Amino acid sequence: MQCLPLICIKGTGVCLRLVKQEDKYSHMHRQKIHIRCSRKDRVRADVVGIVSSIILSEFADVEKNILIVVGGPGGTGKTTFSNELAEVLQQASVFRLDDYKLPRHERESLNVFGAHPQANDIALLLEHFALLSSGNSIEKPVYDSVSGRAEVTETFAPRKYVIVDGEISTYKDFADYIDFSIFIDSDWQTQLNTRISRDISEKNYDKEKAVATFLHSNIWEFEEYGASSKNSADIHIYCESDYRLTLESMSEALYGKYNKLLGGDYSRVGFRGFVIAVTTPFTSDGRVDKGAFVDHLQYLHEHGVNRICLCGHTGEFYLLTHNERLELLVAASRYFPGYITYNVTSFSLFESIEHIKVAEDMGADGVFALPPLAPVGIADSVLERYFRQLYEAAASNNLTMMIYSNQLCGINAINKTVLRTLPEVYIKDSSRDSDFMQVSDKYFCGEDRRIGTSLQQGAIGFISGAANANPALYCEMENAMYSGEEKRIIEMQGRINNLLYHVGDGSIITQKKIKMQISKYLPGYPIGSRSPYE
Repeated sequence: MQCLPLICIKGTGVCLRLVKQEDKYSHMHRQKIHIRCSRKDRVRADVVGIVSSIILSEFADVEKNILIVVGGPGGTGKTTFSNELAEVLQQASVFRLDDYKLPRHERESLNVFGAHPQANDIALLLEHFALLSSGNSIEKPVYDSVSGRAEVTETFAPRKYVIVDGEISTYKDFADYIDFSIFIDSDWQTQLNTRISRDISEKNYDKEKAVATFLHSNIWEFEEYGASSKNSADIHIYCESDYRLTLESMSEALYGKYNKLLGGDYSRVGFRGFVIAVTTPFTSDGRVDKGAFVDHLQYLHEHGVNRICLCGHTGEFYLLTHNERLELLVAASRYFPGYITYNVTSFSLFESIEHIKVAEDMGADGVFALPPLAPVGIADSVLERYFRQLYEAAASNNLTMMIYSNQLCGINAINKTVLRTLPEVYIKDSSRDSDFMQVSDKYFCGEDRRIGTSLQQGAIGFISGAANANPALYCEMENAMYSGEEKRIIEMQGRINNLLYHVGDGSIITQKKIKMQISKYLPGYPIGSRSPYE
């Protein structure tokens, strides 16, 4: 089976292996609602309280034992969260999966760590999950970290809520027994710092061994076997570097029932507002620099960006192979806790539809496409039928669909006649006027110099590649849009116009100058590109 290549984190020696395509595609994606918290001082108890309220309400009338799994990579605070949740739920017991590790010598002989399925007694776990779900007590193993094996057992009597704590708990092997799934994530630096501190203090590892363990378990193994389980979780929680917790997203069904529990601090991140068209970094020898890409995504998240689009013109999709585009999507769905739209443009309608199916399975929230690249001058009726089929494919996969109108890409231009027949489809307009707004209420401005004017005329958002140079500036424009402050919008437009002088070449914004600005706040971010002719 072919694996996607590694993501190498620049300057650290850390490499992130992408999940196997077959494993990823076979895992069911649950449509999620992204949410954001306006409070920076939120404490852990707030999130624990919200999650416990949802669980108590959701299973109030259910008599059987409820299995709640808390999964995610090592070092994200799963055990602490599980204990806190059990304390609030009261009728709860915590069931730790670390006790089901195979003897250390067996794992060492197989060269596997805790996140690998083969490092755990999966058969025994399945047997015990079935018994616990039925309300039966079990004789569970007790792992001894000194001897490296489980030499004794103890009786585990389940209470109504059994909180299953372990990085493998959300794996698809156990899906038939899971009633509620929580995935806790964080950036890789937080995971590394936590694991190094814990392994040195609790396991007497030296730093070199702790780092090696992190690489093998969190990166290679979890990325391959566990990362995709995030897509099927009921609730996603993000652990910040200071261990503050925020709700990242939840299933559409849960949000519809319990959004009022979130209170005024949370708001839904829908497809409205500011979308950043993310750049693609390349190494000096022309390879995609996935480490720099991940660092950039995490920077954008930390500085208020909630929506990204991948592999557009700013992302230089025309220089990327199909697999490279997929790799970037996998990395984004893993490391960016927000709304992701993905470019499905290709030379074939059927291939674009296949891209849509894959995008949904990999965790995208929406897709976009340019008009057909060839042949030249196709009829309006053909354009309408083309985008109608893409929209229907996207809708059947619970994705938003956007047409990308960009004079720099594509040779068949969209027009108002065609757009008028597609009221369900969003439009990103990079023209120097806003004529498409007359026929679409799903209008995004794609021309930076017209953002303010478009918002004043009724645009529901704006998409910018130049925003990579100063994302906070465009987030301020988004805030002005939400508040309806006309003077503030005008002021922010002036500041954006000033920025464009630094990232443009005449009237054209250039990727190289944008990347030069990125390298100022992310030292080491590569500013080069890849030649399409060599």
